[in-house]
This record gives sequence, C-alpha cells and structure tokens, in this order.
Amino acid sequence: MKQKFSVIIVSDNESNTGKLVSAVATCGYGGNFVLNKIFVVTCGNTDIDGNEVVIVIKEAVREGKASAINKALKLVEDDIIVLASADISINDDTIQNLLRPLSDLSIGMSCGRPFSNDDPKTFVGFLNSMVWNLHHFVSVVVPKGGELVAFRKIMSEIPRDIAADEAYIESEIARRGYGIAYVPSAITGNYGPVTLPDFITQRRRIFSGHLQVRNLNGYTVSTANYKIVLKALMKYLELGPKNLKSLVRMSTAIVVEAYSRFLGFLDYYTNNVMFVWPRYKRGDENVRIDSTHSQVQPV
Repeated sequence: MKQKFSVIIVSDNESNTGKLVSAVATCGYGGNFVLNKIFVVTCGNTDIDGNEVVIVIKEAVREGKASAINKALKLVEDDIIVLASADISINDDTIQNLLRPLSDLSIGMSCGRPFSNDDPKTFVGFLNSMVWNLHHFVSVVVPKGGELVAFRKIMSEIPRDIAADEAYIESEIARRGYGIAYVPSAITGNYGPVTLPDFITQRRRIFSGHLQVRNLNGYTVSTANYKIVLKALMKYLELGPKNLKSLVRMSTAIVVEAYSRFLGFLDYYTNNVMFVWPRYKRGDENVRIDSTHSQVQPV
C-alpha cells in the first residue's frame, strides 16, 4: 500500500509560488508514496487558488517561517511531510527521489541538493553558488537539510522564534534516533540575495539559528562543524577553477562568511536573532536544473 504524504510550501509573496505549487501537483510520484495535500502558507500572496488538494493558509501579518510552518503542521494528517521554500524550482523527479529513503523506517529525514540559479559571474551570484556547492560536499559526509527536505511528522510544532527551521527539525529527528539521508539526485534550484548586504544578513541569520538549535537540543549541524567545512572547502578548491580571479573571489568569500558568522554570534548572544526574515531582492524565474550537473559550478 502506498503511503500518503503532504507538502508544506511557505511563501513570502514570491511570484514563483504558483509555479511551484503546479510543479508539485503534477509531478509523477512512483514507488511507495502518493501526494495527498499541498499546504501553502502565504502572507500577501493572493494568486493561489485553493481546492481539494491545495489548502491555502493566509497570514495577515508576517510572524516568521517557523510560525507559518506550525500553522500547516496542525492541519497535516499524514506521517510524511515535504517542506519547501516557495522560491525554489524542482524537476519532475525531485520529490520522488527525495522521498525514496523514507521507505526505510529507520530513516526520519531526507535532504535534497540545492543549486544556485543565480549568475555566478556576479560576485554575490558566485557567493550563492559557492555556499550550495560547499553544502553539497558537507552533506556527502554528514547530511544537512537545505531548501527542500522530507521528514516524518514526529512533532506538531517547532519553536516559533527559531531562525533555522530545517536545522531544528533535523535535530529533533536525530535526537529521536532516526537516520538522516542526503539525496543528491533530489535536485532543486534556488535564488539567493542579489546584494552583498542582503547576503550577509541571510548568512548571519542562518548561523544564529544554528546556535539556537545547539542550545536547545545540543545538536551541531554539519555546516557548523569547522573540521567538516574545512574538508569540504579543500574539495571545492580541488575541483574548482585555478586562476587568480577565482582565488581572490574564494578568499573574499571566506572573509564574508566569517564576518557573517561573527554577526550571527553577536545576534544570538544579544537576543537579536531574526526569526522573522527580512525581505530581500532576488530572481524569480523558474529554472529547470540539469540533474547531470554534479561538479562545482563555473566561476
């Protein structure tokens, strides 16, 4: 018997939301799983029509992603949930591949592989690309949730002031003894910030959220493990282009990340964690990702 699953899409008025809902609804799902409901939690987006499958939950005020997730979690009746940000793009087999590890009852969460849709010829586009490539090299060693995850519904809510929702869910899954799988074939595209200040704001918020998770559950995500990150960086440097421009960009990127983490550290210890995410300008074109692309993206 096939197991039903639901999808939660959190939208902050992204123009891509309708395209993602349509893509999720029309994907072919084989194996042991069948789509039941799509819950779209949105603040300000009026372009999504609800029906028997698509349940639209409208927020009058932005209260943060964790709060939005909780509104949907209370309505989900299925044991398996796919959680997606509204600004991602997926391929026809992305969610099918993502769900496959959950056929094993010992696996509690599976994590997809995000790619950057941004132009790597720009510096901030390069930063976004580098982040997701390093995320891949880290996740191959120790899985880490990103923009698209699937998990067993072992909780009815998460802390509303948490700034790193996927990381918190990951920590709860691990704390309860389940395994976590990384699925590189579950390809998803993602747009990041287009300005350096917005990139730094995003990175500092994520790191402060990781500190919250460590304090709450004693769990350190793999991207906050500096030994694992250093090995991933060495792998990235090994496969990446070898020219002066690339080396300067990568050196600058390391400084930017270190500065962002320092700010996130200050945010956490001064109780200034941004769990209501600031809006930033980004691309919104729905792009299909080449699933054969598995190396470092060009600089």
